[in-house]
Amino acid sequence: MSLTEIIDRLERGIEINRALDAALAQLIGWTRKVEYIKRDGVPTPDRKVLWIVPDGDDTGLIPYYTTSVEAAFDFAQALLPGSVGGVSWDNGNFTAIVNDGPYCSSATPAVAVCLAALKAKS
Repeated sequence: MSLTEIIDRLERGIEINRALDAALAQLIGWTRKVEYIKRDGVPTPDRKVLWIVPDGDDTGLIPYYTTSVEAAFDFAQALLPGSVGGVSWDNGNFTAIVNDGPYCSSATPAVAVCLAALKAKS
């Protein structure tokens, strides 16, 4: 998924889910590896998806970037090292900014931070 597609999906609130977390993770260096494991007596192998952490060979669980403010902050720092920003809220709407990028609004603070980081990067 391209940077533009991710921004579009986050702005429109389309299915904020683990697939978007995975797309964000890939932008900052996570890699996906698929293994097929054969079991005795079973004709087709089991498919297992593993995620490899950036700059390493270890596997890990992709953070919940679109639902956790802490994970969204980590995403922004990984995408734009040394970046600065902020989040504010009013009546259930959250607004975030990263560096000199645009202000980005969303119904959740995590998505607002992710959007702000992505737009600052683009």
